Amino acid sequence: EPPDSGASVQLSLQMSEFQVVIVPRRDDQPGNETLTFTTARQTVLTGLKPNTRYQITVAAKNTFYVDFGVPSEILWATSTPLAPVNFRVLDTGSNSSFGVVTVRWDWVGVVQGPMPIIGYRITSTREGSSESTTRLCSGGNEGAELQCRLDGFARGVLYTLTIAASNDPRLETSFGPESIPLTIQTPASLPTVTVLRFSDTDAQSTTIHWATEDGGLPILGYQIRVQRESEGFSNATDITGPSNYTFRGLGPNLAYTFIVVAINSAGYRESPPSPSLRTLPAPPAPPTVTA
Repeated sequence: EPPDSGASVQLSLQMSEFQVVIVPRRDDQPGNETLTFTTARQTVLTGLKPNTRYQITVAAKNTFYVDFGVPSEILWATSTPLAPVNFRVLDTGSNSSFGVVTVRWDWVGVVQGPMPIIGYRITSTREGSSESTTRLCSGGNEGAELQCRLDGFARGVLYTLTIAASNDPRLETSFGPESIPLTIQTPASLPTVTVLRFSDTDAQSTTIHWATEDGGLPILGYQIRVQRESEGFSNATDITGPSNYTFRGLGPNLAYTFIVVAINSAGYRESPPSPSLRTLPAPPAPPTVTA
């Protein structure tokens, strides 16, 4: 037999004035009895064999005799399941905001005992970070394989994942041991860029500001295209450096629309057209002084 693993059952008792006798009886060994004495209203039985049925008898005992009560219903001394096996990556992908990973595992060899597996907890840790993120995946162990789709990962980043099973219906803290760690690389993607605002606008120039998500790869540069009034967009102006640029050579009191293009080694992506910006009117000519 495997050794006891510390499984336990908590009992609530209605008597406190007598010494109480607890008799746990294993159904696979009817003659095996252990007497536990207590004067409390409840007690915790330790040393029970996990995933085994027990029947508990409570008796009141004083100096003269022991009066045994009615045996309890059959109780299970449960334990958490073992770690899932063959934890692996089924697919990886990304969208405009985050990386997506689909993982799969097998339940063969997972000891679930009398309590069926309710769900799983997957823990991910980003390379170079001490903080972890947990995600819950519902589902039992019907069928040969199970899988779960996870999102919210940074793109183009290395992660370490582990998985643990639970037979606790609350899916809160009662999880078994973690699986063997799994290392994955989330895929990179095209960058995304959004025009945020304009500043320092006058009759001939404006400064445009934008925000960029790099897609998991370093930004190589930007291009800015400008449209005046109802004309077509001009040729691109190449930019390297920070996410703002002062565009000069504009005409006074004219409406302009801008598009920013972000570039990484996966390719490029344009921003949506900016809101229309109108430059300031030209300043009045200085007065002419005559004699």
